[in-house]
Amino acid sequence: MNIKNLTIISAVAFLTACGGGGGGDAETSPAPTQAVAPTVTAVTPAPTSTPQVTTPAATTQVSKTSDLKADDDFTFTSSYQVSVSVNRNSQESAYLNICREFKSSPTGYSVNYDSCVLQTTLEDGKFAGEITLTNDINELIVSVWLFTGNDPIHQVWDRAVEGDQIVVN
Repeated sequence: MNIKNLTIISAVAFLTACGGGGGGDAETSPAPTQAVAPTVTAVTPAPTSTPQVTTPAATTQVSKTSDLKADDDFTFTSSYQVSVSVNRNSQESAYLNICREFKSSPTGYSVNYDSCVLQTTLEDGKFAGEITLTNDINELIVSVWLFTGNDPIHQVWDRAVEGDQIVVN
């Protein structure tokens, strides 16, 4: 097929797709239309007031990052270590979950097990290790599941109360 035929076919397809008209009486011919230029009106936005922001005066001018000073008690870390110690006086096999997302209810706890930071088995009822948490995590739920099929034993850990240590007995 040559270019001339391809051009003709494309033009016919374009005109067929875009063409056509609304029905009507064959004797009535449509009135010619005039192109009307759109009217453009310029809109000037109303002046807005800028909010007044008061910033405290800096005591020193910092021009390099090496000039920055931080308080002695400020930590630059974004995570911290928590030691985990589980010592159940039991020879029963069990499973340990430590999770971030949970809800308390009058009938117990609802735990989102997809949010767990640790999932492991307890050997002879014991586990010792460390987990790394980001600074935004200050509360966790610890669940111990016994393989006997009973409901899990839950314990809430609060960093403000228990520090960087989770102990389950």
